[in-house]
Amino acid sequence: MTKILKNTRIFITYVRLLTRNLFKLLLRFSLARVRNPTVTKKEYEEFAWASVLSLKEWERFESIDDFVTKRNDLRRRVCLVDGKVDYLTTHAYYTYRKKTLRYLVEPYLKEGTGIVELGCGWGFNLFSLADSIQKPTTMLGMDVSHNGLQAGRQVSEKFGVPVDFKHIDLLDDTHPNWKEVKSRVAITYYCLEQLANYMDRVISNLIKAGPELVIHIEPTRELSNPLNLLDFNSLVYSRARDYPGNIVSTILNKQDLGLVKVEKVQKKRYAPSLQNYPVFIVWKPV
Repeated sequence: MTKILKNTRIFITYVRLLTRNLFKLLLRFSLARVRNPTVTKKEYEEFAWASVLSLKEWERFESIDDFVTKRNDLRRRVCLVDGKVDYLTTHAYYTYRKKTLRYLVEPYLKEGTGIVELGCGWGFNLFSLADSIQKPTTMLGMDVSHNGLQAGRQVSEKFGVPVDFKHIDLLDDTHPNWKEVKSRVAITYYCLEQLANYMDRVISNLIKAGPELVIHIEPTRELSNPLNLLDFNSLVYSRARDYPGNIVSTILNKQDLGLVKVEKVQKKRYAPSLQNYPVFIVWKPV
């Protein structure tokens, strides 16, 4: 593909996304829509994870690597890779994503350290890590969605990958499975964006659970610059979806109260589209 054609496609993709996000933002304000557990349940338990469980796409693959990197998907997409706009096959992007996830997480693991992903869905991130990290560790995925957990168990069984799955409600500080978080490295990946209006409660519950370390890879508009075109589109997208603008500030507030120590807050520009890229946050309870 020539450079002119590539740039044209990127421009058209950006304009299309921005137009759609502006329309959804206006619709959200006109209908006064607010993201809450009912909305999230409908989007994931009743649609996204129910669809994953029904389609059972993992049955078409021979290995976990083929599955998580979408090996057979050669459709091209405009995406963000290391802060640059690129035009890659879906397989190439998810291969890059798998390596990036390992690069971000593995330096914080000790041999034998348990990993628990909160809001794991069907375990996509855990399966990616299980197939790439070098340090032996136990892996547990926890989610409120029974469809997501059931799909994850079937993927684990299909490929023989030792990832366990258990139920949790991050808003319920009395849930018995919070005990599974203690002394593990807890990870969230595009989970807290669903809980923007409950951020303080979730972070407080997480501190109380006593993890060894917490890693968030989450979108938040707090570090966005509205004068940057990519950031502006993400800002509009985030507000249209009622996604959070308070993850970093909530955690820094907990640090001011002497409850946590923040080790890293860093913007990461990678995403399968031109929007909603994450911030990398690492902290530990005091």
